[in-house]
Amino acid sequence: MPPGGPGMPPRPPYGPPPSGGSNTGLIIGLAVGAAVLIVAVLVAVIVVTDAGDPDPSPTSGPATPTSGPVAGSELKPTEYDDAASWSLWDPLNDRTSDSAPLSTAEVFGSSDSRSVEDSRKNLYTFQGEGRLDSDCTQAIWGEGLKTALQGYNCTQVVRGVYADSSKRIAGHVAVFNLRDVTSANQFIKDLDPALGKGFVTPLPGQPAPLDRFGSGFTGADAGAYGHLVVVSWVGYTDGKNDSSADIDAIAPRSAVQRAAKNFLFTRVSRAR
Repeated sequence: MPPGGPGMPPRPPYGPPPSGGSNTGLIIGLAVGAAVLIVAVLVAVIVVTDAGDPDPSPTSGPATPTSGPVAGSELKPTEYDDAASWSLWDPLNDRTSDSAPLSTAEVFGSSDSRSVEDSRKNLYTFQGEGRLDSDCTQAIWGEGLKTALQGYNCTQVVRGVYADSSKRIAGHVAVFNLRDVTSANQFIKDLDPALGKGFVTPLPGQPAPLDRFGSGFTGADAGAYGHLVVVSWVGYTDGKNDSSADIDAIAPRSAVQRAAKNFLFTRVSRAR
């Protein structure tokens, strides 16, 4: 018998649902489920993206640079030159024959050491009081350099800062009191930045803008004078770092180095 009953036309094989039920609830339920699924996927994508990028904001930009060598930073000069001790300084070759301890007054106290003029007639004056440390590792960074310096039996380091009238150029000075000339000659080689052992730390606690030392070009000179080593390190505080910076720094480097080693002539005369 036909599915529609006697005398009735056959029903289509897939007819509408029975009239007694409604599909409205089913449709709403499916729509809500789909929406929840979409939200969950979006949340998962955001979480994964944030985990991989701690600062995804495109407007955050680069971090604001700190001024100068932040405490603990491993700053080293762009250029470095060293000079071994020679015959003029032979009376200072061994600390046993030159046993007088260093002091900030000896190194920086004379008028020639308090201010110095470079070849361009720019004047550089000593800033503050200087600093004396009996623990020489306080004045350097780098474990390799610290180990080497301890082997040279360094007993003192004296540090100070010079600057021009505008405070645009600053010069840091460090004088190390080592065991003998062999130690001094080796130490200036250890300081070579190319070796990666470490370098001198700029004297901390400088006022602005001297606290920006290292934000631009810096160049250092180290010399052995018998058992003593003098490091003079000059740099710009205004961030100057272009191709002419090294040429412009030659005059102040020479001047600051001259001021820092004035005390040596008195010491070598006394030791003769």
